[in-house]
Amino acid sequence: MDETEKIEMLADALKIAKKILAGDIDPNIGCAKLGEINRDLDWPTELAAFGLLAHEQHDHENIGITAENCIPEIIDECTKLVSSHS
Repeated sequence: MDETEKIEMLADALKIAKKILAGDIDPNIGCAKLGEINRDLDWPTELAAFGLLAHEQHDHENIGITAENCIPEIIDECTKLVSSHS
């Protein structure tokens, strides 16, 4: 992947984060997309939390972690991402 593609993918991540914050996209669905971008970019620091949150959203109910209770953390990470690029 060349540098231009990486820049475009990061721009896409910012757009998704902004849509989550605006309420235009479901936070769990947006987080899954951000997690995919994170993986494709090889876990950059600024997106790494989304990789973890995307993973935690499913199959962790037995330890009390659900998609719904991940939403506040998703919103918080989106806020951090957007503010770091303002």
